[in-house]
Amino acid sequence: MENLKIALGITLRPFSGFWDLKYEKKGKLKVAFLIIIGVALTMIFERRVSAFLFNPYRKLPVNLISTFRNVIGPYILFCVANWSVTTLMDGEGKMSDIFMAVGYAMLPMILIRIPLAILTNVLTFDEAAMVTFLKNIATFWSYFLVFSGIMTVHQYGMFKTLVTLFLTLVACGVMIFIAILFYNLLWQLVGFVGTIYTELLLRF
Repeated sequence: MENLKIALGITLRPFSGFWDLKYEKKGKLKVAFLIIIGVALTMIFERRVSAFLFNPYRKLPVNLISTFRNVIGPYILFCVANWSVTTLMDGEGKMSDIFMAVGYAMLPMILIRIPLAILTNVLTFDEAAMVTFLKNIATFWSYFLVFSGIMTVHQYGMFKTLVTLFLTLVACGVMIFIAILFYNLLWQLVGFVGTIYTELLLRF
């Protein structure tokens, strides 16, 4: 209950909440990870429970691995990229602070989208605009909390936080490019070794 109270406090009072998370040591890394897992479970719940009018893919099977990968992967990528950038820009936040701040910032995705998924079963298609609006509220609320968390844990001003977030997205792109390049080179190496092995088998 204490962890839930802290998480809700961050959601409603982000700047003071993130200050307590970092400087009063009230945040817990495991809670942040549980919230991220909760976001992935929310996506699965939303897919299975939302009314067919709002979710034409309801009857299709859910790929659990893909869902968790699409939530946890960007989370880890963003946090590592932000730590890499802020280390060079005199940020005060440690990597654990960043993981906690971004994790706690995702709580509105759970608080809004789970009740909304249930509510769609009693709504009509004419009210689809309201459903979309509430989903956007959850997304933008989480983005604002990420912004507030990064600003607070690194002790940046608004402009420097915006610059940092832009550079973080650039760093994410660079890291993805390097990972794809490494993946392609690895497969070329595997193919080359396989070709040599086949040639040796044919000769001997």
